[in-house]
Amino acid sequence: MRAKTEQMAREYRKLVAPATVKVMQTEIFENHIKEKLLKGDEISKELVSYVEQCVDLIWYMCIQQPPMEIRWAVKGEKFNKEQFRFSGRKGKKYRMTVWPAVFLHKEGPLVAPGYAVPDK
Repeated sequence: MRAKTEQMAREYRKLVAPATVKVMQTEIFENHIKEKLLKGDEISKELVSYVEQCVDLIWYMCIQQPPMEIRWAVKGEKFNKEQFRFSGRKGKKYRMTVWPAVFLHKEGPLVAPGYAVPDK
């Protein structure tokens, strides 16, 4: 019975995802994007489209069972060449993430490597 209920919940979550992603997009714009703008700045159509697509993609990654994982390089940690590619130069430790690594799920296989700038 429990397995059937969990399966129904997963199916429902995927069914309502298109409606709930709109709520998430509005939340991101109202509480994160707009507060970063200077007064009088306008939000371009291109930025709106980009943010909507990012939120859409990440939301669907989150509602997978198990959820996909986005992993950022941690500054100062040893560079992991299996999960990240060098951006610009080679080095031994992370300085900053250019693009995070994507995994099928936590501790799962790598879907796409990230890119990071190493320390000198």
